[in-house]
Amino acid sequence: MNCEVCPLKELELEHFEVREVLRCVLHTIFFHRALGLVRPKDVDLELFDITYVSDL
Repeated sequence: MNCEVCPLKELELEHFEVREVLRCVLHTIFFHRALGLVRPKDVDLELFDITYVSDL
């Protein structure tokens, strides 16, 4: 097979947490499938001595 498998740890959830956790997991899957590989780039801003992430 030519697909990557990412095993997840088993989660122990309360009943009221299930919906929100499923939303997070599905969002992550759909995000990566829709956009493909995203390579963020660190940008150093020397004027303020900070670094931020640019996705361009």
